[in-house]
Amino acid sequence: MNKARIKHMPLCRCKAIYSFIAAAVLYIVLACYYLHPVKSPGGPQTVIAATWVAGATGCFVLSRRWIAAFAASLLAGAIYGFGPFALGFAAYHPLAGVPLAFVPWLFCPAAFWRKWRPSVSRRLAKTGALAGSSVTAVLCLLPFCGIVGFFWLCGRPEIGPVFPMPVSLRLEPDKLAGLAAPLTMRPHDFILSFYHVPLAALAMGLCILFESRRHAVLVPVGAAAVLSFAGPLAQVSPVMWALIPVLFGSIVIGLGAEGLAWAGPSDGKWLLFCAAAVAIVAGACLYLSFTDGMIYRRTAILHAGGLLSVGVIFALTRAELRLHLLRWLLLGATLGADMLGSGKYLADKVL
Repeated sequence: MNKARIKHMPLCRCKAIYSFIAAAVLYIVLACYYLHPVKSPGGPQTVIAATWVAGATGCFVLSRRWIAAFAASLLAGAIYGFGPFALGFAAYHPLAGVPLAFVPWLFCPAAFWRKWRPSVSRRLAKTGALAGSSVTAVLCLLPFCGIVGFFWLCGRPEIGPVFPMPVSLRLEPDKLAGLAAPLTMRPHDFILSFYHVPLAALAMGLCILFESRRHAVLVPVGAAAVLSFAGPLAQVSPVMWALIPVLFGSIVIGLGAEGLAWAGPSDGKWLLFCAAAVAIVAGACLYLSFTDGMIYRRTAILHAGGLLSVGVIFALTRAELRLHLLRWLLLGATLGADMLGSGKYLADKVL
């Protein structure tokens, strides 16, 4: 980019560009770590890595609509692009993860159109709040149309046809247990999970969402969740619709991590709720470690890391100590260890 152009560019835009580049580079490094050693450079594994990185950066950009902290948005993108659900696509066709890559980007028009077209937003506001909400609702259909369009193209005889995913593949209710124990995931399996330590941030993010009363965002998420457990629609593999709830959960985790880092004395009840939720899950996994295998003991230990983080943050708030840098370091250490260890374990198992 021209240096003179950068010089005259607004500071906020420059920061956004540099943040995007930094996030993309970190996601590329993470993809290389998960795929190491690469068996076929330039082959299917490269396509898989590209879908992971594209999906993660798309979630990062989308999360900036609601999340101010760079680290929190970086976490949201990593959870979406490199979470257990995303890794499950690697067990199928290399193109199976293409919807994972474009779904966050197709939500960006609905999230940012008011910022991109402020004059149009102001004119619609004069006609009533319903007009602007209708535009947002229509734009929220883009990811649904994109998924349908992808499978329609894959079925065209001119390009194959290609069958990236079994049409009958859908989520089963028993897979929801994987939310607490993602390490139990098997190859060619999909579980709705976000690793272990992020569950504390997920609980905090849901509390923030509840307090802010932004319930409209749950409409497309709920519709996609219903479709992911239903039968095939328009020749789309039902499991693909689960990408939308996973994207929503990843952004909520980023929002919750930001909330944990900036929590104050008045947020004690929410911190206790998060600690209680994680403690229950950790206790259940510890119990299962004596009945169903040692894998649950490792899961319980990782959940204990999340409980420790929340406990330390709660103690800091009770002492009225901000120490935001210490909080970010604590969250980054526990979350990073969980993602690097558990993610590599699952990636090796799936690939």
